[in-house]
Amino acid sequence: MLVLGLINILGFLLIGIGILFTYPITMCALYAAFDDIMGTEPELEEIHISPDNDQIVGSSDFDDV
Repeated sequence: MLVLGLINILGFLLIGIGILFTYPITMCALYAAFDDIMGTEPELEEIHISPDNDQIVGSSDFDDV
């Protein structure tokens, strides 16, 4: 986090235009760190295709059978 702050300060000091490039990079790095720590990927549901009538049904539909 400290390194990202220093990069943003350097971007601001370079005529103020550099912040337009360094801020999005900082936000992407923070998002990647959050995603790595919290694991925000959704769980995928298993899908089965019925051979009789080609209907796609989720795995929760097979629980009653």
